[in-house]
Amino acid sequence: MLSILVLASAPLASTPPDRGCLSPDAAAVVVCGRAAQQYRIDPNVAAAARQTDRDLQSASSATPAAQAACARSPMGCGKGLDSLDLANVGLVVGTMAVKAATGKDWAEPLRPAGPGEYQRYREAKQMREEREANRAARALRDKARNAAEQQH
Repeated sequence: MLSILVLASAPLASTPPDRGCLSPDAAAVVVCGRAAQQYRIDPNVAAAARQTDRDLQSASSATPAAQAACARSPMGCGKGLDSLDLANVGLVVGTMAVKAATGKDWAEPLRPAGPGEYQRYREAKQMREEREANRAARALRDKARNAAEQQH
């Protein structure tokens, strides 16, 4: 019979041993471990990501300038160079060249219009802070109201 010896580091003195890791069967090999520390995601970041996902799935989501003219054209956004709107391509490339030459964000015409991730994060943070302030104000108002009722 093959026997396996598993050596584990002794638990820290501050943590009691886990009794659930013992097996009544002496022949059974039981491997125990601790779950990794879970990270907490900032709720404002999560709210901003959800809003971005909702906007991308929306029928009225903003489209990049390069796609906007193609979507409005009678030919649509087909495949190949036949459906390419050369006037729009020239406009977008010209805008990108001017922005690059002046040191601005030249990729902006290619990105969807609307707020970016950081702007969405700031909006979500502001909304959360406003909700917490309103909640605190209501609690204070209710506490004052109860104190006034008890005096009468």
